[in-house]
Amino acid sequence: MLRSAVSALILAGISLPGFVFGDDYDLLLLNARIVDGSGDAPYMADVGIRDSHIATIGGLTGADADETVDLGGLVLAPGFIDMHNHADRGLTDPALKTNRGFVTQGVTTTIFGVDGAYSLDDIHELRAVFDSQGIGTNHMFYVGHNGVRLAVMGMDKRAPTGDELTAMKSMVETAMDEGAIGLSSGLMYLPGNFGKTDELIALGRVAGRYGGLYDSHVRDPAHNLLESINECLTIAWHSGLSAHPGHIKAVGAKNFGTSQEIISLIEGWQARGLGVTADLYPYDGAATAKLVEILVPPKGSPLEEIYGRFMEAKSSEEVAAVVEDALAYLQQALQDPETRESIRQATENPPDGVFSWVIAVGYSSYRIVVSDTPEYEGRMLTDIASEREQSPFDFIADLILTEGLRPKITLGAIQEPDVQALMKQPWAMVSSDGAITGFENGGGHPRHRGSFPRLMGRYVREWGVVTLEEAVYKVTSLPASYLQLRDRGLVREGYWADLVVFDPDRIIDRSTWETPDQFSEGVVHVLVNGEFALKDEAMTGETHGRYLPFRERRQTP
Repeated sequence: MLRSAVSALILAGISLPGFVFGDDYDLLLLNARIVDGSGDAPYMADVGIRDSHIATIGGLTGADADETVDLGGLVLAPGFIDMHNHADRGLTDPALKTNRGFVTQGVTTTIFGVDGAYSLDDIHELRAVFDSQGIGTNHMFYVGHNGVRLAVMGMDKRAPTGDELTAMKSMVETAMDEGAIGLSSGLMYLPGNFGKTDELIALGRVAGRYGGLYDSHVRDPAHNLLESINECLTIAWHSGLSAHPGHIKAVGAKNFGTSQEIISLIEGWQARGLGVTADLYPYDGAATAKLVEILVPPKGSPLEEIYGRFMEAKSSEEVAAVVEDALAYLQQALQDPETRESIRQATENPPDGVFSWVIAVGYSSYRIVVSDTPEYEGRMLTDIASEREQSPFDFIADLILTEGLRPKITLGAIQEPDVQALMKQPWAMVSSDGAITGFENGGGHPRHRGSFPRLMGRYVREWGVVTLEEAVYKVTSLPASYLQLRDRGLVREGYWADLVVFDPDRIIDRSTWETPDQFSEGVVHVLVNGEFALKDEAMTGETHGRYLPFRERRQTP
C-alpha cells in the first residue's frame, strides 16, 4: 500500500517530506519505473544511492545529491546476473577489462569457472589479474572438475588413485575456503569425460560440506540427454549439493521436442527434495563454428600445425592469416582421395585425448546458419547431405571446396518451442554462455552480445513468452537466491547498487549468426556497486567490479 501511495504521489508531482529531506546522496535516480526483481508488478519511485548502496526508495524530488538523473519512466531493475559466462580469459586483456559486450546488455555480475574449467591455480591467476587491473563486472567462481583432474592426472584416461583423489579433494576444499561457489563439471569435454560418477560424488561431497552448489555441462547431451541430466542430479543428491544443469536444452535432432521430458525429470527430483535449478540461453542454436573448424587434423599433418596456430592467435590479423593457410591446405587436401580420407578418419575416429565435435554431438546436431547457398541456411546438415545422396563428411568437404571459409554452423541445433517451454519454468534462469574473443573476425555466437536484450526485446515484448517482471526475475533475484547473495538481485534499501536502466520499448539484440559482433541497444545506464559503468548508452571506462566470495557459507561437521 505504501509503495502504491508513493507512486501515485510521484505521478501527481507531489513529494512527501519524510521521503525528501535530511539526507545527501551520491546519486539520485528520479522517475524510475521499478521492476524490482521479485516478480511483483512495476511501480514508480525515485532511488537515492549513497556509499555504493541503495539508501532510499521513495519520493525524493528536491533532495540533495552530487548528481541527479531523471529517468523519465524508463525501467530500473537490478543488474543482471549471468549465471554461465566465459568472458573471463578475454577480460585479462587490459583493453577489454570493462566487459563492454556484457555491460551493454545490463550485466553487472558474471559467474566464471563453469563447464568444469578451472583448477585452483587457474582461479588464483584470474583473480590476481582482475584485482590488479580492474574488471567491469562483479564475478564469482566455481572450482572445476576438469581443471583439478588435469592438474593432478593430466589427460590420463583412467580412474584416479587414492592419492590422486585426495589431491583433487584438497584443491576443491581450498577453493571452497577461498569463496568458490561450489563444484562445476564439463563431462562432455576432456579430461572431464574420463571421470566416472563416483569420482564426481567424492569431489562434490567436499563442496557439499560448505553448502556449495553443483553446476554441470552434462556428459552426453546430444546422444543421451535425459540420462546425462539424471547423472547430474544423482551426483548432487549423493553429494549434498543443489543441482544446476547448465545451459539446459533439447539439443540435436534426436532430442527435438523432449523439453517436457526434461521438465518432468527435474520436477520428479524436486519432489524428492533435491534443490534443482537450471539456466538456458535464449537462442535456438548452441555454440557456433566455421565449418572448417570441426575437421580434426590428422596427426603430424600440416593441418595440425595450422590449427595449433589458430588456438594461439591473439589478433584478427593472426586469425585471418591462419584461416587463409587452413583454407589453402584444405582446398588441395580435400581433392586428394587419400588425404581426404585421412581427415575423415581423424574427424570421425580421433585418437584418445583429441576432442572432436563430431564425436561429441554428431552430424545430426548441426544446422547451417551462414552459407553462400541461401537455401541451406536454417537447415539441418544431415538433411541436405541425404538429399544430395552424400555422407555428411563428404557434403562438408564439398561445401568447403565451393564456399571456402564462408559456411558457419551451430554445433547444437535446438527448436524454438523447446527453448520457450524451458524458459517458462519457475526454476529456469536465463544466461548467455557468452565469451569475448578480443577481436572482430566475424566468428562466434550472437549470444556474446545479445542474450539479455534478446530476452527483453524478443521473448517479452515481441513474442510474449514471459512477462517483463518474470524475465527480470529470471536474471536477478532467482540467480541471486541460488548464489545466496543476500544483498544483490533486488531493488531494495540497503542492497548494493547494481542497477540497470533500459527502455522497454527499444531494448533489443543486434547480433546475428552472420554478424555476431553487433552490440545491443536500449540499455541506457548500468551501475556496478553504485558507479556508472554505462551512462547514456556509452561506456564510462570505469571498472568497479568486485570478487564476490561465497563467503556466508560455513563448513559443517
